[in-house]
Amino acid sequence: MQLQMTSQLALIGIETTRPLFQPPLVKPQLELQIEEPQLEIHSPRPVLHIDQTQCFADMNKRTPAAFAAYYASQGWSDSFQGIARLAMEGDSLGRIENNYSLIDLAMQDLGETADFNVTAIPKQPPRVWADTFPVEFNFQRGTVKGTLHQNKTEGHFQRGQVNIYIRQQNYLQIDWIDNKVDKIA
Repeated sequence: MQLQMTSQLALIGIETTRPLFQPPLVKPQLELQIEEPQLEIHSPRPVLHIDQTQCFADMNKRTPAAFAAYYASQGWSDSFQGIARLAMEGDSLGRIENNYSLIDLAMQDLGETADFNVTAIPKQPPRVWADTFPVEFNFQRGTVKGTLHQNKTEGHFQRGQVNIYIRQQNYLQIDWIDNKVDKIA
């Protein structure tokens, strides 16, 4: 008799699910509110004054007010001199009995001599002055305001799983075989 053994190993099945972590990240954000600085500058220009009235007066060119005042006084002076000359001539003609003649009267007006004078003008320099003003400025500081929105992590975690099961059962089969052989031949 013969034994025949047939066996099959057990097979184990393993199903795995990997763990999964899904972090939906919200990135941090920085919001800036910027107010620019401002600088305002006001610089008034200096004012230059040049007074040439005395220079023009040296050349007999006067301002209208000085011209009127000068020629008004000149007119008064000339009129008083003319009145004095007429009175003197009248007095001279009244003295004819003292051997004063018309020829003597005419000779009085011929004796004037002209004076010539050479000079450089203007004799006085012009008056020069300047008005200066300070520089005015207005400075406004700038500002920076920042708001930080922090990040949020809301994680979704799925656990990993391992399922172990028997995919094939093990077995052992034992058979015996009869060996009966006919020896007839």
